[in-house]
Amino acid sequence: MRFLALLFLAAGCAAAQPLGFGVKIGAPLTDAISLANGQGTLANKWTRFTFGPMVEVRLPFGVGVEADLLYKRVDSSYSGSVVSAGVKANSWEIPVLLKYRFGFPVVKPYIAAGPSFHTFTNVDQFLSTILAGPAPVPAPKAAKNGMGLTLGGGVEVRLLLIRISPELRYTYWGSRAFDATFLGNELLHSSKNQAEFLVGISF
Repeated sequence: MRFLALLFLAAGCAAAQPLGFGVKIGAPLTDAISLANGQGTLANKWTRFTFGPMVEVRLPFGVGVEADLLYKRVDSSYSGSVVSAGVKANSWEIPVLLKYRFGFPVVKPYIAAGPSFHTFTNVDQFLSTILAGPAPVPAPKAAKNGMGLTLGGGVEVRLLLIRISPELRYTYWGSRAFDATFLGNELLHSSKNQAEFLVGISF
């Protein structure tokens, strides 16, 4: 009995801590790359996972501020009648969200909103034609970084010392991170609309 009482006391103390750490894991629900003009086909739209660390400052009255560092791999290729193109990159996103938890005892629904920032590293774009063969396409440096608005909602479940938080997030990016063009025609580009399912595991 004493052990159980101490365990619940420790859980209560941990839950009351103003600073929380953990990880986010999940999967995108939308493609990071999309066709620009509806012509041709896209393949290898590989953005199947998202993960990264998270930190949260827990304030009174159910309010909190959460910041994440989320990684996903972008890998897509385009095939058209005379041209092929593609892009590979590491995507890094930093959402900074204001959260509000509703006052339920164990399962707490919450909503979140705030700005998100993203950057891309190791960007590799290519383009080739049936006439000229491979031709390098440098990544536009000014377009690598961007900012958007993120909205989300989910539920937080407390299991002793651990908080598990499944949620849905939507982000609208204010600019496109990259694109691929041929003779002035845009073939593919990064999507401005992003939806994903995430699960947070924190202490």
